[in-house]
Amino acid sequence: MIQVLLVDDHTIFRSGLKRLFLDEPDLRIAAEARNGIEALERIRNSQFSIVVLDINLEGRSGLEVLVSMRAEAPRLPVLMLSMYPEQQYALVATQSGANGYVSKDAEPGELLLAIRRVAAGGQYLSKEAAPAVRMQLNGRDARPAHQRLTVREHQIMLMIVKGKSLTEIGEEMLISVKTVSTHRTNILGKLGLAGNAELVLYAVRQGIIHRGALTNRWPRPGRLHWLPMTEVSLPVAPPQAPALSWRNRFASLGERFYSVLPADPVPDPQWVAISPSCARELGLPEDWWRREEWRALDVFSGNATWPGMRPLASVYSGHQFGVWAGQLGDGRALWLGEVQTDSGPLEVQLKGSGRTPYARMGDGRAVLRSSIREFLVSEAMHALGIPTTRALCVIASPLPVRREEIESAAVVTRVAPSFIRFGHFEHFAHQLGPDDGYRTLRQLADFVIDHHAPECRDAANPYAALLERTTRRTAELMAQWQAVGFCHGVMNTDNMSILGLTIDYGPYGFLDAFDPGHICNHSDHQGRYAYARQPNIGFWNLHALAQALLPLIGEGDDASDIALAALEPYKSVFPHALLARMSAKLGLAASEPDDRELIDGLLKLMAADRVDFTITFRRLAAFRTTDDDNSSVRDLFIDRVAFDAWAARYAARLLREASLDAARAERMNRVNPKYVLRNHLVETAIQRARDADYEETRRLLKVLERPFDEQSDHAAYADFPPEWAQTIEVSCSS
Repeated sequence: MIQVLLVDDHTIFRSGLKRLFLDEPDLRIAAEARNGIEALERIRNSQFSIVVLDINLEGRSGLEVLVSMRAEAPRLPVLMLSMYPEQQYALVATQSGANGYVSKDAEPGELLLAIRRVAAGGQYLSKEAAPAVRMQLNGRDARPAHQRLTVREHQIMLMIVKGKSLTEIGEEMLISVKTVSTHRTNILGKLGLAGNAELVLYAVRQGIIHRGALTNRWPRPGRLHWLPMTEVSLPVAPPQAPALSWRNRFASLGERFYSVLPADPVPDPQWVAISPSCARELGLPEDWWRREEWRALDVFSGNATWPGMRPLASVYSGHQFGVWAGQLGDGRALWLGEVQTDSGPLEVQLKGSGRTPYARMGDGRAVLRSSIREFLVSEAMHALGIPTTRALCVIASPLPVRREEIESAAVVTRVAPSFIRFGHFEHFAHQLGPDDGYRTLRQLADFVIDHHAPECRDAANPYAALLERTTRRTAELMAQWQAVGFCHGVMNTDNMSILGLTIDYGPYGFLDAFDPGHICNHSDHQGRYAYARQPNIGFWNLHALAQALLPLIGEGDDASDIALAALEPYKSVFPHALLARMSAKLGLAASEPDDRELIDGLLKLMAADRVDFTITFRRLAAFRTTDDDNSSVRDLFIDRVAFDAWAARYAARLLREASLDAARAERMNRVNPKYVLRNHLVETAIQRARDADYEETRRLLKVLERPFDEQSDHAAYADFPPEWAQTIEVSCSS
């Protein structure tokens, strides 16, 4: 019997691993520990076959605990678990004495194999980590210097460049100021830097933080903060307003949840584009943006407000690229209020409207290119039928903003039933003490249930019901993304909607050539958010939400079991939803046991030949069951023999359900878009907009509002991407 000591500060993960062991008669979790102190106490008092140790623990990091373990039990096998990028931390773990290293999002079979191999005296490295470790052990380490820091040093480096003092870092990490200072000295020495200023510059150049103006450190939320405003001449008279009913329910939560402040105005605002569809949903008349007395241009650039608006920025936290980032919040977004509409209440928010108490090291601005990207994709996703935040308008300003180069500012107006994220719950779950943090956590959960998920209130456990509701919606959303070839790019927990909406568009992309490993975010060096990994990341993020809700769900193992049960539907909802959508893309009216194999067969051919994702499925609608040619889709493939074999299986499958070519083509063209927002299309619009020519942005919006229609006058927008499109890089810098 392999006796396992499990060291992890996430109750949900520990419970999940215990469940996994139920079917493994040779494995037993003999003891658990939440932190390094408990872990060391366990190994002093008991004998174990192996320690399974999380690298990211509260207080002392897993690596520091590993070093102490090696001093007390040098021969005890240790398997490190990590959600950190493998190439960055695998070598540090092995050099610190770990016998194995595996990712937390590994398949259960791989995790079990790793435990057994390490417990038997062997070694195990995940397939992602192994090449990097071998390269570095052979003296061919070409990584940047900061990637050779220890985990603790890397955490402290990030805190320093975010402007935190040594005292604040020590309090957050539960270590002394002297220890923090020692780590800082080691960091500067390893990087060859002289001080904090050089460290910040290094972080900017290496892409660790974006190139933004450093801001003053801000006070905590809950007080009124009047921020310095850009020198702009504002109209004296307040604007009149359209007859909108402002409800502002989020503001009723109280100032523990937000800070009240005005926007920073911008000079010389100009309309770039508006969405008539979004305006209608808000109940605005067709000419809302032209009416001089309403001064909509001033209102939605942050230079004025309508009566009934109550600008505020909300606070939240989250995991970014799998690492706990602490307090975040609306650093450059401003919630204007909530409008009662025929389809229900809708919140209105400005993005790029200036610094807030949560801007950290940012300037609170958004640039024109990223604002056009977010505006267009918000409306494109809505037209595709995918749950998403909407965009009412985008406004440009000549205000200079420094990123990799000097760019111009813009403000985009976003609309959604709610902008509450997983990170809102994580923030209040991490507050100290049940009497304080749990009260606000419960207040937030009750708010969401009462206003957005009232059906959960009657459940035996309303908070578990909320988790299950979000789980199901997220699973459906992931299936919709995958089926249309959409890559989000930054699936941090603070970018996940509690309502299952697509939110926070940054370095997104739609697939051109089909590559399951495609990484749309140039900043995602480890490929954490690659296209094929999105469903697993969605599930991981739901575990983080479950961990945050656990204090409300209950206590002890029973609460963990309830939370895991609420997450369980993801495993069936996602694959079933994806199968249904992919079957519809192939025009299958009924289901057969081998349909998944038929779909996978096509996707494998597409991946092997890198054929265009959108064009392939659109042309497949022209497939004829009695035609041996089918050249319009066949010619997309290099391996014609392989395609012909698949096509024969496809034709036989269609004939078994007596599928009529014309009717099937009509169905398929309703689910396979002809037009998606490819990177080269939006890049062309951005380049013209930089010269104050916004017509391409407006034209592209009109095309994307009807993605399934032929639109013969705009056929060029559905063509293959040009060669230069392969050189486009999008990142988190916006």
